Amino acid sequence: MADPLPRRRALQIAAAAVVPAVAGCLGTEDDGQPWYTDWLPDSNGILFAAVELTVEPQSENEPPLMPLVLPNIDDEDKKPSQRIDVELSDVTDVGDPLVKIPFTTGATNIAFASVGLAVANLFAVIDTPDKFDSDPSRLLFVNGTTIVTGKFDRAELGDRLTDDSGLFTVAYEDSGKRRGYDRYTPTERPDSVENPPAVAIDDSTILTARDEEGLTRIIDTVADDRPLAIDESETLTWLVEEIETGDLVVGEIGTPPVEERPEEGFTQTDQGFEPAAGEDTMAAVDLDPGTEAIEVRFALAADDLDDTTRETVETAFGTAGRERSVEINENRLTADATYDGTDIGVGVSEGSSGREREQLSESAARELVPEGGLEFWYVPPIDREFGEFWVAVVVETDAAAIRVEANSGIYNEIRPREGSVGPDIEIAAQVDPDGDEVTVFAVDDEDAIGELTTERVPTDELSDRAAEQAVPTDALSFAYEEPDTGELGTLSVEVRRGIVADALVAESPEKPFTDRIGSLDGRARINSGSRLRLPVDPSGEVVVFATVDGATGEVARWDGT
Repeated sequence: MADPLPRRRALQIAAAAVVPAVAGCLGTEDDGQPWYTDWLPDSNGILFAAVELTVEPQSENEPPLMPLVLPNIDDEDKKPSQRIDVELSDVTDVGDPLVKIPFTTGATNIAFASVGLAVANLFAVIDTPDKFDSDPSRLLFVNGTTIVTGKFDRAELGDRLTDDSGLFTVAYEDSGKRRGYDRYTPTERPDSVENPPAVAIDDSTILTARDEEGLTRIIDTVADDRPLAIDESETLTWLVEEIETGDLVVGEIGTPPVEERPEEGFTQTDQGFEPAAGEDTMAAVDLDPGTEAIEVRFALAADDLDDTTRETVETAFGTAGRERSVEINENRLTADATYDGTDIGVGVSEGSSGREREQLSESAARELVPEGGLEFWYVPPIDREFGEFWVAVVVETDAAAIRVEANSGIYNEIRPREGSVGPDIEIAAQVDPDGDEVTVFAVDDEDAIGELTTERVPTDELSDRAAEQAVPTDALSFAYEEPDTGELGTLSVEVRRGIVADALVAESPEKPFTDRIGSLDGRARINSGSRLRLPVDPSGEVVVFATVDGATGEVARWDGT
């Protein structure tokens, strides 16, 4: 699957990926094998990551835990659900490969799997199951194919798949059945999605794959028309026996095809250890949010164990932990250790729950984010259903997170991987172009929340007369720069003389790129010489919108070179 989102955003998603985790171990099937082995087809190479999505409530008054957390991937109507969040901050700086292997590999694979689900408009079903009749329970990513198991309402999933209103989602049509699965074929896609995933669903499974062949391979394996890897590989059998299950399980056996790996933009930092040719590995992680203890287990099998591998495992694996154990027996080895999450930059905590957050007073919220610390702008929709209301943080703050909620029900929340919210943070919520309001909240270190401001979205139509008065025809000039590499050049829109608009936004209908100057509150002035810049196809177009006194409308258009 090609990059389904603009490259910059895709990289941000991958870099911010939060590895899913739960309290307690993954269950095993009746035959004694871990559940994920029933979905691993025999192949020359297997790359996989497995995680449970829900566990039983800790008490009758608590909802099921929902651990899968991936910020900024889907703008669906969301509300907090109780979950365990595992946030990576400095883990990549720890010089212990035993820690880095499962966390970096798991983050990479599950981030990529989640993006594929989002493109198919199904991520919200996984992320906020309390809003749907469907009930996901487990997720597995194997060789480019994502498998989500549980109990699913086919009609509900079908409605989401055929919905064409999403900004980054593909619209599908039902293309018939195969072995009880409803197969879906893409019909409409945004330009940002080059190769939409293939999709199949039944009452207990969601499948997305890079192509139809990937779907068929998994479906035939489950139907016993293809052998399971666990039945054909003595090496995999041994690895599974050593690792068993965990809150997160990752493995690489053989040489998976390059095209079935996550794309380069989703690759995490160096994991500190590269198996030699012919060395197969598995690792598992168990997490305890009560004590922040993290147990990691690792196993490696080889036809001929490399001396460098042997030395690295003996001297580096588990050195940042306690209760360290390393065993090497001819061409097989195991390592395990227990870590304190705070020592290795992995925060393990019970996340936001269905219970109400503690409320901060307005003055307490303002202590977190001072007056004048936010700027706002509005991006009107072009050939789509929703606009976007953006909030930019322009000062250093003491807030642990910023949240925006639209009256129409859609909201978004962003939390830095470490530290407090700073001036590099921008966050948006989709808004109703027929009229909406957005409330901005600050969140403190204890997850208490307080209102900062409520802003009316300037969706009123700016008349042609008002547009000409605010931004005269000759007030803007356009200059296109040819690309040094790639297909997209850069368009600069310069303000040649004074205008009276609160904000200007340049938007490309073909590609979801925007830029803005000014702000809706008038604090960021638009001066002569100010510029908008954005990537653009030389044969495309760019529309410039102005917001003036609560109304927004088109003031200029560039129709390509």
